[in-house]
Amino acid sequence: MHSPAPGPENKPARKAGGGAPFSTLSSMPRSIPFAASAIAPLAAALVMLCAAAPAQAQAGRDLAQQKNCLTCHGANRGVLGPGFREIAARYAGKAEAQAQLVERVLHGGVGNWGKVPMPANTQLSDADARALVTWILETR
Repeated sequence: MHSPAPGPENKPARKAGGGAPFSTLSSMPRSIPFAASAIAPLAAALVMLCAAAPAQAQAGRDLAQQKNCLTCHGANRGVLGPGFREIAARYAGKAEAQAQLVERVLHGGVGNWGKVPMPANTQLSDADARALVTWILETR
């Protein structure tokens, strides 16, 4: 059993027309238009998510302003308490951050950022506290 030596006589024949795949639209596989139609809804969803991010950020800032968070916390630096970016940086990647910070926002605390206590925010609902903490943790 002897293998034939490589050479031009053993190469597969090329189709006429040069060899560029899909050199005409009629030679393209029929699955390409289907793939494009399957991607369109995904692309639309991505556009909607990107458009929603600034609106969610504004909603978080508005809630922080309504609930007087900005009296003690700045976006970039602290006033009486730490800035939101400082908080986001300290808790980045920590699985328990959301629950810890919601608890702290609702019930207050002292000693985590110095000697100035954070008062309890009894006027906040759990949902508002979670929304604020989510916004703070997403602050960059």
